[in-house]
Amino acid sequence: FLEVFGSSSSGSSQLLNLHNFKDESNPDTWDLSAWIRGYSLYIEERVAVAQQLSFDAARGAKPQERFRSLEATSLPAEMPALQQLMHRLLGCDPEGAATKNHVVGCALVMVLQESFQVIRCLHDGIINLVDKFFDMEKTDAVKALEMYRTACGQTDRLQSFYQSCSQLSHDALRTISYPKLDHPPSSFLQS
Repeated sequence: FLEVFGSSSSGSSQLLNLHNFKDESNPDTWDLSAWIRGYSLYIEERVAVAQQLSFDAARGAKPQERFRSLEATSLPAEMPALQQLMHRLLGCDPEGAATKNHVVGCALVMVLQESFQVIRCLHDGIINLVDKFFDMEKTDAVKALEMYRTACGQTDRLQSFYQSCSQLSHDALRTISYPKLDHPPSSFLQS
């Protein structure tokens, strides 16, 4: 992935240049166009995060181990990039005619498989963040609280995303073993 998309050192934010893509040939293509735009934003974000973090969070052997061992000073710098990747991933939820499209279903299988790795990285990062919270500088601790709040909201959205994907007509989506997601404890925010 990095070899194909990451070879460009230009840092262009429009790698696929599909931000304005639309097919108005019939009403069904509107939903497909919206999904293509969301998917292209996810791919571009994935490339940007891979370049920023110097590894691909969605692939590879146990990438979450990286977030278990990050120093307190590195967590506030790297976790927001991973949370933005999850935000773009959640934007790949198809609607309308896109839910019945076979190509969308095939691409969604890959997105879901990548989401399992990304969520592991995020959860390990949040656990590490909580462990190191009281050792952080005040500015980093404030950022850490915001990351924690974001993680709580993304867990809810990811559960909804998994549920809607499991109900789509694409066979592979119904046979995927979706992980059980635990919410980060809200008691940490109160503490």
